Amino acid sequence: MVEAVCALESYVRYAVGKSILLAAVMLSACTTAWQVESVQFQPVQTQLAVATVPVAEVLINNRRVGRTPLKVPLDYEKEVRIERRRVSYWKTEPGLSLLLTLTSCGVYLPFSLIPADTESRLLETGHFRGNEFGIAFENDQGELLGQETVVARGEPKLSLTKHLGGRK
Repeated sequence: MVEAVCALESYVRYAVGKSILLAAVMLSACTTAWQVESVQFQPVQTQLAVATVPVAEVLINNRRVGRTPLKVPLDYEKEVRIERRRVSYWKTEPGLSLLLTLTSCGVYLPFSLIPADTESRLLETGHFRGNEFGIAFENDQGELLGQETVVARGEPKLSLTKHLGGRK
């Protein structure tokens, strides 16, 4: 009887040890390749600080926004790619997979390698839409003093300082 218990204990230790080793080796092989699910645009906002000498009225894309110095938000969109792949529970639930493998004396291990869950990631592509802004400066009489083009690329803040011609 004691020999049978020792033999069973030895087998369980062997099975658990092999299961853990096999799980560690197979962990990276339990996934499929990333697949592009969709490409979308997400809103982005950049704070633009504008200062001029002399003080001027500021128009952004032909819309009056105020007099300098001022801060104004620029709203546009960035492109993001959503990718998904199938993974095993060893990737998403490693604690549960280990527990099931240990409590089943390794029986769960071969089944645990089958991709059964989904992993997602969001990747910025570096492309933007509506991110070019025409900035115009006018004096008090509505005369054009200067123009600039600002291209935002996801920065939280941009600054534009412009020395304009004198008043007419």
